[in-house]
Amino acid sequence: MNQAAQEARVYWESNQAGGWVHVLPPLTGLRLLCLTPYDATAWMLARQCAELVRLRLDDAAHVETEAGQVTDLTAGIADLRLDVLMPMLTSDASARFDGLVVHDPEGLLLHQGSLPVFAALLQQSRRLLSGAGFVYLAVSNPLSFQRVLSRLRLRAHGPAPRPASVRQLTRLLVDAGLGPVRRHAYLMADERVLEVLTPQGYRATKNRELWRERAKEQLLGARGSQVLASAFALVALRDAATPSVVDTLVERLGQLRVPAAAQAEAAVLKQYLVMDAHKAILCIGPKGDDDHDVVAVLAGSELHAMRRRDEVAVLDALSGLSPWLAQRIPQVLGQFAIGGSACFVLNRFPGVTLDLDAPSLEVVTDEALDFIIDLHRESAVPVRQDDTTFEALALPLMDAAISRNPQVAAELQACIEPLRNSLRGLTLPMVWMHGDFKVENVMYSPATRQLTGVIDWEHAKQQGLPLLDALYLLAFNRTIRGVDWLPAIAALALRTDCSDSEVARLARYADALAVPAEAMPALGLLFVAHHIGVRMHLKDEAHMWVELSARIDQLRLALASSSAAAATSDSPPQESPLAHHH
Repeated sequence: MNQAAQEARVYWESNQAGGWVHVLPPLTGLRLLCLTPYDATAWMLARQCAELVRLRLDDAAHVETEAGQVTDLTAGIADLRLDVLMPMLTSDASARFDGLVVHDPEGLLLHQGSLPVFAALLQQSRRLLSGAGFVYLAVSNPLSFQRVLSRLRLRAHGPAPRPASVRQLTRLLVDAGLGPVRRHAYLMADERVLEVLTPQGYRATKNRELWRERAKEQLLGARGSQVLASAFALVALRDAATPSVVDTLVERLGQLRVPAAAQAEAAVLKQYLVMDAHKAILCIGPKGDDDHDVVAVLAGSELHAMRRRDEVAVLDALSGLSPWLAQRIPQVLGQFAIGGSACFVLNRFPGVTLDLDAPSLEVVTDEALDFIIDLHRESAVPVRQDDTTFEALALPLMDAAISRNPQVAAELQACIEPLRNSLRGLTLPMVWMHGDFKVENVMYSPATRQLTGVIDWEHAKQQGLPLLDALYLLAFNRTIRGVDWLPAIAALALRTDCSDSEVARLARYADALAVPAEAMPALGLLFVAHHIGVRMHLKDEAHMWVELSARIDQLRLALASSSAAAATSDSPPQESPLAHHH
């Protein structure tokens, strides 16, 4: 793999983890020592701090070395062997760092074999760390069920080292004069941290009706999470405590009296979801009162912050809708900078959501379809399509798909003129398009299965195209039932092999919004263009590009066939093709 490919891989992987950094003090301007087996973690940390030195326990470097010290894939990451660092600490009193970050939640580096050298490093912590320095250790939990499965899987590739226990590591921190030691429980998927469990334990807010979610609530409750969590993060501060970003946020929201009902009860952290990059979504509210919680979104990267600022503008504009709709769209309660991140505070809707096939899926899908029909009908502005509207509405989606997917640029380019000809002269309703409309972004009551709110409006567009939201709602349902994303979106875009319920739902939408049948092939193509140009980044897999190319050609042929039929037909407009199976 060449360096460009390595950098692309590390960038992608680093965007899949990192939101756990908010359990630490703000990293901006700090010098950090880092020990981790994951390139992505080191890369993510280097983006946040002023200087990062990545430690090695042996001679095996992650890239080729020169004279024992190298530059990693990105600028700002120095590579240093631990046995080189130790003499530096005794000979150079100015060699100080602000933090030691050991992120090894699978126990690949920090185990019984490496414990003595690591203990020696911690004993130097007084010399190593600045006055307000900290130590962070993310370590595997030997008692975790996930850990047992992981070690069995790794043993297939050779014997695995015996992990260091949380008790041992806590004792090493205390003996080094670091304390008190604060412990955070992690829920993980392989090396990725999915959630930082709060003192209340796991809270099932997605797919809650499934037995495994209820079982996780029981096993990972307030007590169980401290024994059975996938991994633990131990955080110790040397002297004067600089509070973590999360602690600062909870205190600030309590001082602002957000939520408003928290006058008597202090605000507490109830849920901490770790997202891509170093983004996190936190639920905060008064203890014992779940009806007045708020959601705080910490956007650590400028890209995420920009998207959230765009979403704030969208939510502000949507607040002028009719009360039934406006009450189901988040309200922005505040935005401010904290710990090097942008923070956006929104009200939290009661209820749960889902992203797996569950008994409530069909009912919630109908609730979601009703919502999007009502939103689109209220916001609809009929616009007759011509070259000007094509340049403003359809062409940007095609350009985005071409720019992001050069492997199929020629196929997409070949669709532009047929698309222009197919739309010319038709009248389409321009609507408030959600842009990422799926049941995962729909909150509903588990008792009544009624929709309580719709979240995640960062891709919303006021002058959006009709039908695309409804198509993605149904396509996402196919994917959570095990269909690959490409066949799922292609079948709906081409209207082939649709189920009776899909046909009925799309026909209901088309009738409610008066979408002409002649526009269906064009909207199907634009749905695919939006999906690959706005919603998702595709992995570089040759077989996928071959299939995507073939699907785009199918859409182009369907578009050309529809345009030719419309041009030669003297009969009245035909019944919408959504009314039949194809």
